[in-house]
Amino acid sequence: MDGQMKGYIFAVLSSLLVSSSFIINYVALQSVNITTLMFYFFGFGVIGAFILLVITKKLERTRFLLRNHWKPIAVLGFVGGVLSIFWLLALKLVGSSTLGFLMRFSTIFTVALGVVYLKEKFNKGEILGAVIMILGAFLITFKGGEHIITGVFLALFISFVVSLEQLFMKNYVKHIEPVVFNALRLVFTFLVVSIYVISRMNLVIPPPSIMLLVFIGANLSAVAGFVFFFKALEVAELSKVAIIRALDPFVIFIYSMVFLDNFPTGLQLVGGMFIGVGALFLVIARHRPKIIEKILTFS
Repeated sequence: MDGQMKGYIFAVLSSLLVSSSFIINYVALQSVNITTLMFYFFGFGVIGAFILLVITKKLERTRFLLRNHWKPIAVLGFVGGVLSIFWLLALKLVGSSTLGFLMRFSTIFTVALGVVYLKEKFNKGEILGAVIMILGAFLITFKGGEHIITGVFLALFISFVVSLEQLFMKNYVKHIEPVVFNALRLVFTFLVVSIYVISRMNLVIPPPSIMLLVFIGANLSAVAGFVFFFKALEVAELSKVAIIRALDPFVIFIYSMVFLDNFPTGLQLVGGMFIGVGALFLVIARHRPKIIEKILTFS
């Protein structure tokens, strides 16, 4: 099995695991406040990540890399902590399925960054994909109420920062093993979250069932899911990983159907589908333009 195929498998596993956090955190938010959830989620994540370091015998390597690369990892941790606050707020406002679709706007922003900084050009397929996604966002916000509109803008902001973050991660994951990189990232994210929690002064002890749920969610998504994501970036092209991760919202929607009674409205669902299809269309148009040309010619 070549490196690219391994990268695809890692990306699929990452999608399945990271998507679970949308469901688990949505359920937990019905019982605890955002600051409590953040504290325990990332706290359990740090514990799980360091257990993984011990199992893989990379603890000494972690100390060495921390001394030499602490600044970029600290920046990522700080950004991750701030984004987590906005992400959980958006999750509470719009729900798991809708947020999953909206987060795919990171695809547009990633392509746009290539246009701005790498002097690349939009092709017809990319323009069509972007238009489909924007139409989907409009459908979600149409008569959606103030909280939906607020949630959409939060999700768009998060998506933009995530696109910057992924480009940054792609460069550093070449120099730092995924297991180590994720553990250090979680440590700095937890430090930022802890400062926020202390400032809010509303930390509570969750019920045992919620505590267990958050522990499982943190280790499935923040630990295992992101390790697989970083391993995918390590061996596969970012664009190919992005194509697979464009399927995240559909995974989240299936999880929502199976585990939750909370569903998006019909209009929000149609809008979400538009965003998912548009994101997939946009990524394929960037890296496999001939496929899109054939589709457009056939239609």
